[in-house]
Amino acid sequence: MILAVGRGPLADLIRREKLGLVAFPEFFDNKKLLLQGRVREYVRALFKNYKHIRYALYPDYYYKELDLPRSITYVYPVHKLSEADFVKELQRRYTIIPGYASDPRFRDYNITDFMETFKGPKWYLGISTWRELREAILFNFDYGDITGFLLGKFSQIKDRKYVRARVTELLKYVNSPYKQTTLYDFVKLGGNHAFL
Repeated sequence: MILAVGRGPLADLIRREKLGLVAFPEFFDNKKLLLQGRVREYVRALFKNYKHIRYALYPDYYYKELDLPRSITYVYPVHKLSEADFVKELQRRYTIIPGYASDPRFRDYNITDFMETFKGPKWYLGISTWRELREAILFNFDYGDITGFLLGKFSQIKDRKYVRARVTELLKYVNSPYKQTTLYDFVKLGGNHAFL
């Protein structure tokens, strides 16, 4: 699983220390512009920085095809399963990874429905707890972006030794060779849904 960190002091530290996560600007997610609906400015920023960007969020709640740099892989934050057709339309022109919204307030589906609807690589958006990280691993997500909350308190993530130790622990957990059948595989095989 490839993990990314968006813009902020944590990304700066991870990039400087070369800690093995994809950090801003390689993962471009200017949430300030997106939350304010400033799509035009977001697109300008993408073009300005496209040589440094590997992954970027496609503007969510925006249902028009934009003219964007094709060298970037885009993560489309899926809020409704009805957006699947728009994602497929975008995939004809760009490399698009459907993004699962970790916060249930921002989606009208559950994780099983998401996995059944979207085939191929998937992105778990906004991993901020170890429960969410375990869920992303159990359901075999290919990518995810983490928040600083996953690593610790704000005062802790200022300490570079602490961050280095936590990221090392995180990567060991994510890349463990002892992975077994995923929860999604179990559910597909007709497993008991009671514990979900």
